[in-house]
Amino acid sequence: MSTSGLTFDEFASAHLDALLRFATALTNDRELGADLVQDVLLRAHVRWAHVGSRTDPVPYVRRMIVNEFVSWRRKWARVVPGVNLADEGPETGAPDHADRYADHLSLLHELERLPRRQRAVIVLL
Repeated sequence: MSTSGLTFDEFASAHLDALLRFATALTNDRELGADLVQDVLLRAHVRWAHVGSRTDPVPYVRRMIVNEFVSWRRKWARVVPGVNLADEGPETGAPDHADRYADHLSLLHELERLPRRQRAVIVLL
């Protein structure tokens, strides 16, 4: 379908739904797809003299969406740190009762080493 001669508003009205479906399929995320289309349409609006002069600007705008998505992925691949599971330690979901018991025994042992008056002060605290 030839769309040359359309204003930006006419183009956006006619193709917004298709561009949103394309971006959602590309990103596998409706909100991210909508954000990409919004950013790309803002840039296309600024450059509409160039974009709208094409015989069919739809493929050009789709390519802009792909390029924006690739740029976004590259940026976040550099910014978002990876998780190193070796640094995480054990899961904190369920407490380990053996550790708690060992800590309790260790504390009792240390308390026994204190003089009687110091133990009394700690117990009264």
